[in-house]
Amino acid sequence: MNKKERNCTRILVDGIHFMNSAYGLAEVSFAELDLKHAAFYCMLFRLRHVMTYWDSVDVVIGWPDLDSPIRNKLIPSYRDIAYYKDERWMDCKEWMNDYMVDLARIGFTAQLSSTGLDGVDLLAHIAKHDKDRYHVILSRDNRVLQCLSDNTAVQIDLRTEREGTPQVVTKKDFIAQFELQPEQWPILLGYAGNRSDNLSGIRGVGHTGILKYLNGVDVSPKLKNLVEASWADAQVQIKVNTLPIAEFELESPPMNRYDSREAIQVLKEHKLDFDTTNKFWSNIGEGHV
Repeated sequence: MNKKERNCTRILVDGIHFMNSAYGLAEVSFAELDLKHAAFYCMLFRLRHVMTYWDSVDVVIGWPDLDSPIRNKLIPSYRDIAYYKDERWMDCKEWMNDYMVDLARIGFTAQLSSTGLDGVDLLAHIAKHDKDRYHVILSRDNRVLQCLSDNTAVQIDLRTEREGTPQVVTKKDFIAQFELQPEQWPILLGYAGNRSDNLSGIRGVGHTGILKYLNGVDVSPKLKNLVEASWADAQVQIKVNTLPIAEFELESPPMNRYDSREAIQVLKEHKLDFDTTNKFWSNIGEGHV
């Protein structure tokens, strides 16, 4: 990523995955302390480094609707796996609203959620419709790779520079690896399956098979017939893997800019260690700042 791109970047943060990552860091670094508070501190620590690395105060955090997701209505088994039922994810879901409130108090006012949608649906909508800025999406959700474009990259690991160089994927990287266009990614996931979301795909096709079909390389008559015969059945799988899953309008804040300058100023002015954070934001997560 060159300096010019970094200086005009909007950072799109997948809130629940970023929070989950911070939780993991807190478990290792602050095992003896209150985990809810420690995870919030780690989230702030990483947000500060992300904003510094990308040299940007233009930040949007997208949060999922946990009550009535559209995808579960299409496929009831969506994300019905142990990974999304472990203690870490249960805590993140329980604390999410508290974190949203406290992040807003600090200055992260551009936090979005919408009925039925995942946070990455909202981020994908912004990247798709706002072509005036360069975007980087921070998420471990592999579906966001379909958002890659000339003005959108994906940071797929959520580490800071202090923890190691962030792994950033561009459209060029994606095409070189898969020989696909990013917009074809939901088709691949729809047929091959997406284990991280408990989506089985179409039996008998698989990752290699659908890649061959989409690339038009070494496609056997048997594979061609299987893919085309199962096309109708694959549509619901493809839809569940598509971002955004539904078109919608963002009412507030306005699309032109999400300025978190106040937040980064707070994080720069106050020493960001656990004890100081504990005093500055007393009872974080309980609505008292």
